[in-house]
Amino acid sequence: MVTVDAGKGDVTAAGLGAGIHVTVSGDLRLNSMSGPVEAHFSRGNHDFSAHDIQGDLTTDGDLNDITFSEIKGKVTQNGEILGDVHLETIHGPVHLHTSVTDLELAELPGDMTLDSDDLRVNEAKGSLHITTRSKDIDLNQNLRRQLRGNTQRTHLVEPAGTYGVEAKNDKGDVELTLPPNPSASINARTHNGDIVTDFGLPISGDESKSLNGKIGAGTARVVLSAEDGDVRIKKGSGFPPEPPTPSIVVPPQHKPPMLNVPPTTGFRTSLKRPT
Repeated sequence: MVTVDAGKGDVTAAGLGAGIHVTVSGDLRLNSMSGPVEAHFSRGNHDFSAHDIQGDLTTDGDLNDITFSEIKGKVTQNGEILGDVHLETIHGPVHLHTSVTDLELAELPGDMTLDSDDLRVNEAKGSLHITTRSKDIDLNQNLRRQLRGNTQRTHLVEPAGTYGVEAKNDKGDVELTLPPNPSASINARTHNGDIVTDFGLPISGDESKSLNGKIGAGTARVVLSAEDGDVRIKKGSGFPPEPPTPSIVVPPQHKPPMLNVPPTTGFRTSLKRPT
C-alpha cells in the first residue's frame, strides 16, 4: 500500500497497482486503484471522488461533495458532509455516518444521492437501514428484504418483492406506496394526525389513531408511526413486467474470401491513463 501525507495540498492519483493510505487537507481524486483506499481528512471541508477501486474504501473527516463509483469492496464514511453525495455501483456494504444521517445498506448495484433536503436510493440490494432528520427519503421499487427509516419527513416509493417496511417519524408525515395487490400486514399509528389508506383497512381512535390489518396473505410486515403528522398508505400503479429475454439468431457461417495482405513489420499503440 502506498502512503501519502499531502499536508495542505490536493491529491490526485490514478492507475496505482496497489492500495493507498492518504492524509490530506485538500481535495482528493482517485481513479483505478488496485487495492483498498484509506483517506483521512483534516482542517477543513473538501471534495473526495473515487472511481474503480478494487477493494474497500474507508474515509473519515469532514467533507463537502462525495462521488464514489465502481467500488469493489465496502464503503465506510465517518464525518460531517456539508455538500452532496453521489454513490454508484458499490459491490459491498455501505456505511455513512454524520451527526444528521446514519445509513447502512448491504449492496448498491444502482445509485444513491444525498443532499441537504433529500436522500434517494435507486436499486439497493439486501437490507437497508436509514436514520435521519429533516430529509425526504425516496426509495425506489427495486428494494429487497428489510427496509427501515426513522426521520422527520419520510417518503417510501413502491418497494417490490418480499420486503418489510418500518418507518418512524417524530415530526412530519409518513407516506408509503404499495403495489396494487400486495401481501402485507399493516400496523400504523399517529398521535396528532390522520391515517389515510387506499386499501379500505379499518382505522380506530380519535386523537390517537391506529390501523391494524392484512392485505392479501399478509406476508410482508409494515410498521408506520407518526407522532405529529399523517400516515398515508397509497396504492401504486404496479410494476412493469420483466422484459423478455431476447432470442439470439446466429446467422449461417460463410467462409470469407481470401485477401492478399502485405506483411506487417511492426505496430505502434498509444495508451492513456484515465483521469
